[in-house]
Amino acid sequence: SQLVNQLKKVDQNQSVALTVRQGGERGPERTFEMVPIEKELLIAGIPSIRKMIGFRPDFKIVTTYPNPLKLIYSRVKDMYLTLSGLVSPASDVKLRNMSGPVGIVNHLSVFAKIGFKKLLWFVVFINVNLAILNLLPIPVLDGGHMLFATIEKLRGEPLPLAFLERAQVLFVALLFSFMLYVTFFDVQRILPF
Repeated sequence: SQLVNQLKKVDQNQSVALTVRQGGERGPERTFEMVPIEKELLIAGIPSIRKMIGFRPDFKIVTTYPNPLKLIYSRVKDMYLTLSGLVSPASDVKLRNMSGPVGIVNHLSVFAKIGFKKLLWFVVFINVNLAILNLLPIPVLDGGHMLFATIEKLRGEPLPLAFLERAQVLFVALLFSFMLYVTFFDVQRILPF
């Protein structure tokens, strides 16, 4: 190649200017000054000395312990943006992009293959999201029970039993319908027909 031929012409300890273009043809150019080193390589089983250039990234590994309250705030904000995007006609977030139990199990298997840390992260992520969803003021969920308890406290009397029963039955039916809907798309993503 052109680079190998140019390196052959360079004297020992002489620097070489290597210009690279980042991001394809339209990306910005960057020039790096490098000193080639001679390295013995086995090429087709035959020892050969070649001049080589390259760079080693300079980085420091740092372990961070993020603030749990900031993470929870970030999750609540992300969930708000997702849920508001679901009802907004201008959004590209659609119900069919959500995952139900089948999709979650599929993702669990993917994260399990990557490694234990990623699997643990995903399990915590799902649990925090389910906890936040559970606090939404939907009659079947805990948030709905808190809403009804607050309304009863403000009214000073219990809500009519018939109203509570109808609300519970309606939202159980909606919740199961939603779960079936997202499960249908989960199965389609996993086993395309």
